[in-house]
Amino acid sequence: MAAGVWSRDSVRSLGARVLLETERGYNTTYTDLDWNFAMPVGFADHGFIATPRSMA
Repeated sequence: MAAGVWSRDSVRSLGARVLLETERGYNTTYTDLDWNFAMPVGFADHGFIATPRSMA
């Protein structure tokens, strides 16, 4: 279920219970870089993940 903060109520209506902790997420998209990551890279000490993205 990927319905954000509404996931718990959505699955509850189906008779299921889920443990859900919600948090606000932020993103930034950089364009016109001379480089890109080949795969997602996590920076646990700083609490973020950088992922490559095709702008095609």
